[in-house]
Amino acid sequence: ILERVSKLFSLKDLYMITGNQIMEINTLFQLLALRKKNPELFYQVKTILLIPDLFNYLLTGKIAAECSIASTTQLTNSYTKEWSEKVLDNFELSRHMFPQIVKEGNFLGTTKPELGLGDIKVINVCEHDTASAVVSVPSEKDFLFISCGTWSLIGTELKEPILSENAMKFNLTNESGHSGTTRLLKNCTGLWLIQELKRNYEEDGLNYSYEEIANIASLVSNNKCLIDTDDEIFLEPGDMRERIVSYAKRTNQSIPNEPKEFFRCAYESLAYKYKETIEEIESVTNKKFEEIYIVGGGSNATFFCQLVANITGKKVIAGHGEATAIGNIVIQLIALKKIKDVAEARKIISNSFNLITFMPNMK
Repeated sequence: ILERVSKLFSLKDLYMITGNQIMEINTLFQLLALRKKNPELFYQVKTILLIPDLFNYLLTGKIAAECSIASTTQLTNSYTKEWSEKVLDNFELSRHMFPQIVKEGNFLGTTKPELGLGDIKVINVCEHDTASAVVSVPSEKDFLFISCGTWSLIGTELKEPILSENAMKFNLTNESGHSGTTRLLKNCTGLWLIQELKRNYEEDGLNYSYEEIANIASLVSNNKCLIDTDDEIFLEPGDMRERIVSYAKRTNQSIPNEPKEFFRCAYESLAYKYKETIEEIESVTNKKFEEIYIVGGGSNATFFCQLVANITGKKVIAGHGEATAIGNIVIQLIALKKIKDVAEARKIISNSFNLITFMPNMK
């Protein structure tokens, strides 16, 4: 699909308009693929809704597209945060298919009577999960965030998008956040590798809890194998041990053997991927960051948080595992005028949850 699109529109120009990392899974490319593969279905479409907007429609009967989720589609202008007429016209996509974009905190309506739920207010939150997660980061200064789950999203919060050739070269994406901010970030593989290794060993009859996995990985004092966690061989389900061995042979590294060595290889490789991505973000933003906030499931893994601190040389603060839910609630409370703004909300979050700090140990 990308090859076909590049003949119609420069991928560089597309990045400079939308600010989005060029990925085949982005909505624009899905729509073009659907139109080619199943034109009969495509040309019946009246309105296109992303999943959270669809849920809101089913709850209220009202149609709108929220800004943060719309900004991931490769169809919006990263400055105006509206649908890009240039992109829509170039790819012959009807403007009428795309709903009005609303900001987070918009009161969409109340639940439909036929649902039997009463008049519950429905509010457009930051509907992209990472956008909500970043709202929950309780920092009062420039910060890096790692939203760490199956995927890792590594980035920072800016007032304006960065649409430079370097940002495109590093495959950084600009997505809308709360209050008109931009999240400059990169999508990387996350704890997927650990999850798959865990499943591989379960199939062999070895059942490790995540706590046990972290404990045995910490016993490896000298890891001798690092992998590129974003290499395509690690993206599909399968036996990750075989793939790590294959990668190690291809790159002339020591081959892991025991479970603890495979897990340590995965954890440490992820931490080095974070370091590489952070250096790219610092280069593009011309900033040096002192703190990394890890939110999501990875924030619960103390061994991993310490490893990230050691390898990046930065202070790591473990936020909440349910950061997305907290950010969602915050936007609703702001919309209902229970909290003034995100800055006040972040102070409340800081006082409400036990945040654990990990200082780098450079030994």
